[in-house]
Amino acid sequence: MHWRHDQTPILSADELQSLGSKIVVCPVDSLMVTAQAVRHLGKTFLSKGRIDHLIPTVNFEDLKEILEVKKHLSSRSLLKKIIERISPAIRSV
Repeated sequence: MHWRHDQTPILSADELQSLGSKIVVCPVDSLMVTAQAVRHLGKTFLSKGRIDHLIPTVNFEDLKEILEVKKHLSSRSLLKKIIERISPAIRSV
């Protein structure tokens, strides 16, 4: 366990599990990693004028799968159908 007096302790997965955790998220850490990647992207674009030589960590199809694009598009389609069905009822009120 790493500990500083001004921070929450950083526990390993095993330590968290022993404390009863079933799921762990790292929102700040994820944001910090993302910020570093965006900084690198911006600096590279400014210095070289292009970014196509950077190696992406995932391709576009993998990104769509990670973001569950199909699921969200189908939810959007379903919501549109529901709205179309209830719109006449709402207008008559």
